Amino acid sequence: MNYTRCHSELFVFDKIAERAKEIMQCNGISCSTDGSSEKVILEYINACNKIIIPGKRKVILSEELREKIQKRHFCVGSRIVDKDKSEEIVKLIERFQELFERGEKVEYHLSRQAFRGEKIDLLLNSWNIKHLHLSMLLSNAKSSMRKNRSEWLLFCIVTELQAYFMDVLPHPNKEQFMAYHFLKIAHRNKWMNYIGYSECREVLPETINIEIKNDEDIYNLYESHVNSGFKINGIVYSPYMGIASSGDTMEGSLKINKLRKFIREKLRINNLIVRDINFIKAQSFESIIYGYIFGKESEEYKIECKEFDNILGRLI
Repeated sequence: MNYTRCHSELFVFDKIAERAKEIMQCNGISCSTDGSSEKVILEYINACNKIIIPGKRKVILSEELREKIQKRHFCVGSRIVDKDKSEEIVKLIERFQELFERGEKVEYHLSRQAFRGEKIDLLLNSWNIKHLHLSMLLSNAKSSMRKNRSEWLLFCIVTELQAYFMDVLPHPNKEQFMAYHFLKIAHRNKWMNYIGYSECREVLPETINIEIKNDEDIYNLYESHVNSGFKINGIVYSPYMGIASSGDTMEGSLKINKLRKFIREKLRINNLIVRDINFIKAQSFESIIYGYIFGKESEEYKIECKEFDNILGRLI
C-alpha cells in the first residue's frame, strides 16, 4: 500500500507539472522543454511572480519620483531632457497610475523576459521589482508588445493591493542596470520589506562585515548565492527567503515542498490510490482524481483550483 501511494504522489506531481507547462504555453510563456517536473513547476512559480494579475491597486510614489515629477526633472545620462519631453513622461506616469487604480491589464507592458519562465532575473526574482514600458499605446496581447516598447521605463513593486512606483528611467543597457539605485530607494522609502528584507534592530551594524555601497557589491553577493544579512547606510537588513544555489528563490523551493506535502496529505487523509486525473477547467489546476478509496473505485474526489493557486500562485 505504501509503495503504491508513493507512486500515486509522484504521478500527481508529474501531472501537475504537465498542467503547469500547458498553462504557461497557453499564456505565451516559454519554459524548459526537457526539464524535470520540479524544474517545470519552479518555472511556473517564477512566471507567476513576474506577471501582474489585473486588480485595483492603490498607487504610492517614492519621494524620489515625486520630486522628479514636481521639478519636471528627468535625465538621460547627465543630460536633462527638455520641458516637452518631461511633460510627456509625467502624462505617461499619470496614465499608468490610472491603469493600476482602475485594475486594468498592464502585463503586456512588462519586459519580454517576464514571459520566459526559465529566465532568472535579479530584480524580478529576488526583489519583486518589475519594469513597465511607458507607452500610451496599450497592448492586450503578447503579439502586439513590440508596438508598445518605450525608451522610458517605470520601475515598480506590485503587491495584491498596492503598486509602489519607484522611479522612471530611460531604458538601460544591461551593464547600466543600477540595482544599487533601487536598493537605495527602497531603503529611503522604508519599502525594504516589499523587496524581501527586514530590518534587524537587534543586530549591531559593526558586527556585520557585508556592506552594500554599489552595484558590484550587490552582484557579488547574489552571484555567490549568499543568503546573508548586510548593511546599508548603517542599517542591517536580512533576507526573508533568499535564493537557492540554482538561482531560484527559496520561496519557490518552499512552495515545491508545500505542494508535495499537500498532495501527500490529500492522498493519506482520503486513503486514495490514484488511477488518473482529469483537469476540468481550461487553464486551471481544478481537477477530479480518479482512484480507489478502501478498494472501491471512486470518481468523486475534486480538488479546487484555488487550493493549488494558494500554493503556487496564478497566471490569470
